[in-house]
Amino acid sequence: MAEQPVAYYHGCNYNSLTQLQRSDKMHGARRVIVFCCLTAILPTVILIIPLYLRHKVYMDIRVPVAESDILEVKEGVSSIFCEAHTLSMNSTFSAFQVQGTPKYSQKRKHVRLMKSMTLPDDTLEYWGFYLPQGSTVNLSVCSRYFGASILVVKGEKQLRSCGLLDHHKKQSQNENPHNEVKVTFETEAEVINHNNPLEEEEKDNHGGEVNEIENEVEMLKKSASKIIDQKANRKTRRDVIQDRIDMIHGNVQEQDSDTSSFEAALKLCYKGDILLSNQFNESEHCTDVHFLAKVSHMSVEHEVLKDGYYYYIFYSDNDLVSNDLHAVFNIYKPTLLHSNISGSGPNKACINQTQCGFTLDFFNSDSKKVIVEVPTRDGIEHEPDDVTILLSSCKPRISVYLIFPFLVLVCIMCCAFI
Repeated sequence: MAEQPVAYYHGCNYNSLTQLQRSDKMHGARRVIVFCCLTAILPTVILIIPLYLRHKVYMDIRVPVAESDILEVKEGVSSIFCEAHTLSMNSTFSAFQVQGTPKYSQKRKHVRLMKSMTLPDDTLEYWGFYLPQGSTVNLSVCSRYFGASILVVKGEKQLRSCGLLDHHKKQSQNENPHNEVKVTFETEAEVINHNNPLEEEEKDNHGGEVNEIENEVEMLKKSASKIIDQKANRKTRRDVIQDRIDMIHGNVQEQDSDTSSFEAALKLCYKGDILLSNQFNESEHCTDVHFLAKVSHMSVEHEVLKDGYYYYIFYSDNDLVSNDLHAVFNIYKPTLLHSNISGSGPNKACINQTQCGFTLDFFNSDSKKVIVEVPTRDGIEHEPDDVTILLSSCKPRISVYLIFPFLVLVCIMCCAFI
């Protein structure tokens, strides 16, 4: 009998058609998903990436800098997406592009600053500097009256005040809160105004009683000098000064003590960061900074062992008169090794410019660093204009950003092979 393979063949054909129908259904769904990704989702993502990089990751960076700062500017810059790095500021600065970590030379730069200030009781003034390791600060100071002191502290870019400067700001709102000191003498009562010296009173008198008035003025000067000297020695002469001394000081009367509450609060605020705390003697000849050049007076030498911001705080504890202080800073800072190199060569530099730019190589610019040095002009004070904004910009590398639109075209062309 002959074989009949027809039934067997018919059964296989039936199973294959069933599997083929199922495969066509899965292929159609996958095809739609891939088509949507290549034509809508993926191109959108590819176009968003360069916009995000340009306006978020590598956007213009505003860097707050203070006087005497030395810092590296690296945020918002990439050698792949940036072909140039530009810097700008509304005041002059120096910038250097160096290979590796910058090093300091043995040569040091000398900066000389002269300061004069008038401090009422329980007020302070400070000046700060960024000092690299190896710097030396030679400070000469003097005061007209007793009670002047100095603190040297190590802090941050903005010195914390612990609310101590609020007292100073509140007093500055008054029209003239320290315009006079009322002292009652046993012989006769006079009002001594340190903003209107007694010498002016001598010039305004023209008559036959000039000699008599000069004698009275001289007597008042000697009496006031005795009172100040006695205050410095913490002794009170009850036979010279009567029971009360009225001090007009922001409508607050301060009591005498060896350590005032203001000084205690000051030392508590900077506890742990104080490098020097010293009181210097008064001198009647301390009338300007030129006195420090003529006469040997108190001198402080500060050797900087670690990079950082150092602040020199002057304050007065004298409830009789506003104290006149004069100081001369001689700062010796080490210079960078590349500070004398021009724009040619492996190291590039901009000296005392308001705008500066550096080209970035595509492959080896990551090892190069941009160092910005802000010159010392007047020192860091508690004024709002002491912090300057440095604008750091990345000039986009167009050839790299053009890759993203090209990828969008590639994605669309891939749809033809689906």
